[in-house]
Amino acid sequence: MDNYYALMRTHYNPGKMKEAMVEDIHHTMCEELQTILTEYEVKMGNPYFTRTALVNPTLKDERKLELVCTFQKNKDALLESQTRRILTQIGEVEQGDYLYLPNNWESHLDESVPMAKYLVYSIPKTDHSFDEAIVMECQKNIKLVDEQGDIREFGLFAWDNKTRMRINSNDTSASSNSNFECFVKKTPLTAKLGYEITRLMMWDKLLGRYIYREVVASNPLDNKGLITLLLKESSYDPSEDNLELGIAEYNKQTRKNKAVLDPRAYKGIYGEGELTESMTGAYRLMDGNVASVTWHIIGNGAKIVEVQEGKCIVMGTKGFQTVRLTATMGEVVYEKRIKVKGW
Repeated sequence: MDNYYALMRTHYNPGKMKEAMVEDIHHTMCEELQTILTEYEVKMGNPYFTRTALVNPTLKDERKLELVCTFQKNKDALLESQTRRILTQIGEVEQGDYLYLPNNWESHLDESVPMAKYLVYSIPKTDHSFDEAIVMECQKNIKLVDEQGDIREFGLFAWDNKTRMRINSNDTSASSNSNFECFVKKTPLTAKLGYEITRLMMWDKLLGRYIYREVVASNPLDNKGLITLLLKESSYDPSEDNLELGIAEYNKQTRKNKAVLDPRAYKGIYGEGELTESMTGAYRLMDGNVASVTWHIIGNGAKIVEVQEGKCIVMGTKGFQTVRLTATMGEVVYEKRIKVKGW
């Protein structure tokens, strides 16, 4: 190394030696980076590594995505069996996205290969020309009722009472015998878990029946796109749970929605007064006759992404802003202020 720097000193003018050396090294490094083949470029298109994923099925940003998928080495054997490493183009996925991927990692694909749901667990790491992220297989699914009365399904990546995973490492630690830890995609609906929605119902394939969990703790501010839940065992409540639909506290959720959505009790634009950046919210005009409604956003913090009869979907685009959503029906104009929060 000393000989290398001695040669560099004799090559450059002593007066501008340091600046010239640094500039030359930077130039050389940039040229090298442009010619190096990345792991993404080498594996993309190879049938052994390339998979077609369905991103966020049933949600507003549902789409197909070609990606590179490989095994992920971990210290914990259970963690390793349920973990995959993906490579994508920059900005294709975010923490909390769901990916439906073929559950086959050792051979070429055919129509008989089953699909599995994975949750993007880590914040994607950018490496010059591609993104790298860790995905975890969802063992359970839960169903919730949104404010429009529609049933939404979310995958859970869960741990039993023997291991507890840390968000930024492969380490595990013991937790209390009565608790289970899990992760779910962060949305305005799942943010109610532990507050307005306190019990969950999920199907257990091994037992062949539903199992029940009570949400004893929830931290919606823990991660950018995930919510961490702490659960404990619960039981069936015949007065609230719907076995046919597989939804815990179904009657409680629908009662609240019906009370708020009753046109006789409210007239105007119904929807959340706060919206998080990059998240969507549904807004409905409660005025009986909504056959012809024109929606507008006034302000730079949100945009309308979808319009239906009497309803629109708004996405937050810039945090720490307040926008006005207007619904015009003939000569009548309704207005609602929406505060857009940042992460």
